[in-house]
Amino acid sequence: MKKYFSYLLNAKNEYNIHSPFMFDFFVEGLKKTKIKKGNKKEKLIYSIVSFFQNTPIHIYSFEYNKIQSYLNDYLPNNKVCFHLINNEMDIYNDFSSIINNKESNNIILIFDDIYKNDSCVEQWTKILNENKILVCVDFYRIGVVFQNSCFKDKQNYILKRH
Repeated sequence: MKKYFSYLLNAKNEYNIHSPFMFDFFVEGLKKTKIKKGNKKEKLIYSIVSFFQNTPIHIYSFEYNKIQSYLNDYLPNNKVCFHLINNEMDIYNDFSSIINNKESNNIILIFDDIYKNDSCVEQWTKILNENKILVCVDFYRIGVVFQNSCFKDKQNYILKRH
């Protein structure tokens, strides 16, 4: 509960975003995407995947079958790569192998339940501190990492979508 209150106190909306890329993503990709069915996390992931349809996306989730089924129902031709998280998985090492791949110049990684437990928080913090990653977004329910050679400055956002 303490983590959620901290998130609420620090979360921003589109009026606090100064990056044109992030502003466009937030306004065009998240706020204008309307879908009636699904929980908040499913709708958020749907919005990201539909906005970035031509970008490779990897989703790390404890319940990826549910998210995969949801995306397949509403975006049947999605090209998302799913990774099942279990309690012993070192997400950071798997993530590192993807971002260190020379072909991973433009990629999005979505991490489910970044505040689920202390291990998830620790691994999310490692990802935030990774030098090769320049743009990270904390939506509380999920964390999103943008790996793109066009980004010049490191930016970590805490955003709320309502």
